Amino acid sequence: MGERGMGLACGQDPVMVMNICRWVRQTAKIPFFAKLTPNVTNIVDIAKAAHEGGADGVTATNTVSGMMGLKADSTPWPGIGKGKRTTYGGVSGK
Repeated sequence: MGERGMGLACGQDPVMVMNICRWVRQTAKIPFFAKLTPNVTNIVDIAKAAHEGGADGVTATNTVSGMMGLKADSTPWPGIGKGKRTTYGGVSGK
């Protein structure tokens, strides 16, 4: 699962989401939320699979790939974090 893009690939398959949530549920002693990818055609099916696998809830957004129609030189972007950096995606990791 360490390969780049594997989280996205797993998150687009309801069976994989359900199985991963089952593995987490078997181990976790605390509630957990499944972090879903928005890059699917039907997020409801993925959320249902997470619930069936034992997730206590879902985070229904992650980094969105391919923002079409934005022009980096003319669209205002807010500066966030240290150094006021900008990005089309969200903060993910450190």
